[in-house]
Order: sequence, then structure tokens, then C-alpha cells
Amino acid sequence: MLGVSRLHYTIATGEITSKGGAGAYALKTFGDTWEPVLAEALRLRRGEPGPSRFRTAFRRRRAVTDYVAMVIEDAVG
Repeated sequence: MLGVSRLHYTIATGEITSKGGAGAYALKTFGDTWEPVLAEALRLRRGEPGPSRFRTAFRRRRAVTDYVAMVIEDAVG
């Protein structure tokens, strides 16, 4: 999640950022649609406890794969 966001940031800006910085960039760049999965990725990156925002691991995995596909398409499109 954050790795692909980081690559998108580099392609878009020519700069390098941290995974946390890439998450913040992605929240601003890709809008509210992706906020739940991005917030989950940032929570896990920071090691924060708490329940997942997704009811099942399958739903979270689906959100991640959809997000990654969208970011790649946006980067190469």
C-alpha cells in the first residue's frame, strides 16, 4: 500500500518521501474513496493497536488490491 504510494509520489514529484509521507500524499491526492484503506495502512505502519476498519481480512485485501491497481494505472496512464 504505502510502497506503491511512495513510488507514485516519486513519479509525480521527482522527490523521495517516507512511507508515512507517501500515505499523507495519497490521502490528499486520491480523495475520500481511498481514505479507509489508506488510514488502515497508516495505522498498521505506526503500530497502533485497534480493530481493523474492515470487517474481514478478505475485504481489506480486496481494498488493497483495488487501490494498488488504481495507483499503478494512474502512474502509467
